[in-house]
Amino acid sequence: MEPITVEYLGSQIAETTYLNPKGTLTLCILTMKNGLHVVGESACLDPARFDAEVGKRIAYQNAFAKLWQPYGFIRAEQAR
Repeated sequence: MEPITVEYLGSQIAETTYLNPKGTLTLCILTMKNGLHVVGESACLDPARFDAEVGKRIAYQNAFAKLWQPYGFIRAEQAR
């Protein structure tokens, strides 16, 4: 069984989509190869300091961090 690593999780991402629905709010949607969608978010309190690239980076990191639990669950089920 392949271990769950940052590289493995990254290899399972089929598509990354960014949205800015409300000014300084940034959403990152990770669509996984198995069809799972995981959403990360970031928000800047001061519109004058909003940096879209920083927002994307933080939203991506937030979404990526959420991948560990479902993939860990899948591996635990496979090990049973």
